[in-house]
Amino acid sequence: MAKIRTPIPGATAANILFRSDRTCCICRERGIPTQIHHIDEDPSNNDPNNLALLCLHCHEETQISGGFGRKLDALQVVQFRNDWFERVQKRRDTADEIAAAKGAVPANKPSTKSVRRAELPNPQKLKNYILTLPAIRLDAYGRAQSLWDKGGTSTQRQGCYDVVDILEQILITLASWYPLHHFDGLAPEEYFNAMTASRFAWHHARMEPNGYGSAGTMARLFVADAVMNDLEKMVEKMVEPLSMHLEDFDDFQWMKAWKVNSDSSANEVVEFKDYPKRILGRWLGPRKYVIFFADGRWGVQRNEDDSIEIGERRWRIEGDKLFLTFPRGTGLSTSESTITSFTAKQFVTEDHSTKYEWAP
Repeated sequence: MAKIRTPIPGATAANILFRSDRTCCICRERGIPTQIHHIDEDPSNNDPNNLALLCLHCHEETQISGGFGRKLDALQVVQFRNDWFERVQKRRDTADEIAAAKGAVPANKPSTKSVRRAELPNPQKLKNYILTLPAIRLDAYGRAQSLWDKGGTSTQRQGCYDVVDILEQILITLASWYPLHHFDGLAPEEYFNAMTASRFAWHHARMEPNGYGSAGTMARLFVADAVMNDLEKMVEKMVEPLSMHLEDFDDFQWMKAWKVNSDSSANEVVEFKDYPKRILGRWLGPRKYVIFFADGRWGVQRNEDDSIEIGERRWRIEGDKLFLTFPRGTGLSTSESTITSFTAKQFVTEDHSTKYEWAP
């Protein structure tokens, strides 16, 4: 007998999407298609406690009932979901905690959920908050730096995710000084959460023309970095009109402070033994980007938005020697060059003093 499916009420679906950060609570991979799953397999039971957001792959795992596969059962889904809800909320609280530590008090910001405003937003509070944003950004990058320095793509990606979460919360707070429901008639939390998810989806589609996962794990790091840059620019664009009428506000000095490089380890010298780990990622060399993958492949990217060309390219490091295998004519050729200097943000090879700048 076919199960009767009852549409999930819009408010309920929106709540699940928001609390899940529009991200699968099992694999927690951002920017991939998701659906709301009925944990008890009853599509008519739309109790919020019976709903969880899963990607298509993880949803399939809930349907496995025999063979060598192991079904992702209801109890596991509930545990993953509750843990994910808690983690998402903790990440969202971080931006306000940093702001409070820097002297801004977002708890006193105008409500984003009230039906109507009782009074006009306080411009002095807005000014104080905007002036605090460069410090919040620096703090966010400082927290993420330890993850970026570890070298693993999943760990580096999490560092970007943490910064994205803080930038998203900044956007939500800035929206408090806009008219209620100004953004597509939605609460700022819902609007910016959906917007961030759409940026992840767009960059995945852009960087992986052959489908999700086709460009390897490094592509996911590039996606996270691209979204991080998108949200930074959005903060700048929101501050611009909000600050126009603030008394004694110097937009030039604010932008200068906002753009300050947060990486104090840029000149850190990398040791020989760490070359194979620290070279992983994307570097800007002469006329093109060069990407080194942990599995020994490397690729080139002619322009920022181009796909990564890999083919039979391979790399390895022996001591201070970098070996690159690449197509030439009808076969393959291998070049050898000595790395003469290597810092956190740049390495140089002996051939024509070629410089490669870190470009995540």
